[in-house]
Amino acid sequence: MAVLDNLKKLNEQTKRYPHPLAGESAKIKTLYATGVGMMALSTDHNIDGNEKAYIENLLLCIDLSESALPAVIASATEGAETTILELVQSLKTPAHKHAFALDLLA
Repeated sequence: MAVLDNLKKLNEQTKRYPHPLAGESAKIKTLYATGVGMMALSTDHNIDGNEKAYIENLLLCIDLSESALPAVIASATEGAETTILELVQSLKTPAHKHAFALDLLA
């Protein structure tokens, strides 16, 4: 029972603190999700089911429609240098950089 209580508490805490990118433009959110997708691809050149599910959840957390998933995956697969440069330049605040590092680790 303690595990379930801890999960419920964590879920409530998560609801109280929106993702740092939730208020950003759709372009920045898409770049961010693309960066997470690029990291997923960097290990085995494939985005498996768990990674895809994580990116879908991330899209919801940053208030971006799940319908953006195919475009995010396509852009991540391209791995264009210009996309990476745009992403790095868009991470302006420490909160954005910290969240990105945590999302990459996840």
